[in-house]
Amino acid sequence: MKAGVICSVEECGFPEFVFDGNIETNFPLIRQLGYTGVELALSNPGSTNLDWLKGLLEMNELCVINTGTGELLDRGLFLTSPDKNIRLQCHDKLAEYIGFAHEVGGSISVGCVRGPEPGQPFGKSEQLWLIEGLSKINKYAVEKNVKLLIEPLADKYTGSINNLSDGVTLLNQVGSENIFLLLDTYNLWMMGEDVSQALRTAGDLIGHVHIADSNRQYPGAGEINFIEVFQALKDVGYDGFLSLEALPKPTPLECAQKTIEFISNHWSS
Repeated sequence: MKAGVICSVEECGFPEFVFDGNIETNFPLIRQLGYTGVELALSNPGSTNLDWLKGLLEMNELCVINTGTGELLDRGLFLTSPDKNIRLQCHDKLAEYIGFAHEVGGSISVGCVRGPEPGQPFGKSEQLWLIEGLSKINKYAVEKNVKLLIEPLADKYTGSINNLSDGVTLLNQVGSENIFLLLDTYNLWMMGEDVSQALRTAGDLIGHVHIADSNRQYPGAGEINFIEVFQALKDVGYDGFLSLEALPKPTPLECAQKTIEFISNHWSS
């Protein structure tokens, strides 16, 4: 099984980013630990020095698995905003992420940038804006040969698409073979789902997988049965990456090291 880890290009301060910024130091460390892929986070894809980034990736024999878009919400941009101008700005910025992914590889994920904030209304208007927005940016993604990933997130993070059923419904509403699910073991657990059964149910709709235990720490530190999770992924024929998105405890290095050791020791069990 291929292992990846989230690494932000610039320091972002997100608690679940195992390696936050300083990629010139972190990329070699990530590769030394045995990871072969990185999931990137960055706030300004359009202004990133691509030659510099590609050079670091090539030097360290790492590929880009996926690029997250959550930073847009911190800038007040989300797909279900009642303000049309904000929605249009969000579309434009997501197009920048797609262009970035076209250059460096991997998919882009749509999580909190969907909106609304937790506890805010997600009614018929918001559903329509979300479907329209995804359909619009997906046309550009298809042109650029970049897959879109919809990540169901626990309701403490966002007011829309909080569980597997919501995610499947949204995929059916948009109706594109270019859009898949990003399933996160922690978020599935937080919403009361049977994690391994959810993975089996999703089947070939799975485009990418985030791993973290029930306490948002490295696999094996909490209550999720990852032996069953791994078996479920093997049963549905998943051949993508397992990407660590967890609290960097006790330290980023120990978190990443314990995770790849756990995968190595238990994936073939």
